[in-house]
Amino acid sequence: MSGNLRMYTSALYEFDHVVRRVPDSTWDRATPCPDWSVRDVAGHVIAVQRYIESLAKGTDVPMNPYKEPGQFAGNDPVATWRAARDAALAALDGPGVINRHVKTFRAEETIDSQIGWNVVDTVAHAWDVSQGAGVDVTLSEDLVEHAIAQAAPIVDDFRRPPFFAAATVEGADDDSAARLLRMLGRQPGV
Repeated sequence: MSGNLRMYTSALYEFDHVVRRVPDSTWDRATPCPDWSVRDVAGHVIAVQRYIESLAKGTDVPMNPYKEPGQFAGNDPVATWRAARDAALAALDGPGVINRHVKTFRAEETIDSQIGWNVVDTVAHAWDVSQGAGVDVTLSEDLVEHAIAQAAPIVDDFRRPPFFAAATVEGADDDSAARLLRMLGRQPGV
């Protein structure tokens, strides 16, 4: 198994751990993502996994993860999320799939490279969902370090909607998760 696939799989299950604990009454609460509710963030992550599934299968992208993302979460966001997670993992589980070259929003790259990058999105949004829903989360140190390594070289090139806001000021006591979140424009501890 590639290191990126291992990290991607771990990120999906970290997101799953958060989504499974979202109280039903909090799906429409605001999150740190401007103008997005908990349902919108979950729908975005669901749509991105469907995008990765389409890359792996060589099919057309089924949905735009930035346009009305809440609709992709449906009436049962947890079940919809699990179906998307399982479909993406199943699509990646084939000989040579992760080594296939595809065109993504970033560049021509391998699927392996794309899923390595997706860890950034999935980990950050696990935190966003936890904040909006009032669910405690401790982000995995391995995933955070992987996300920092993926994001640091290119994050400044993506400081525009719908990607990242300006970095926020680091605190003296920031751990690696707080450093990642601040790099991505979040304000942990606020």
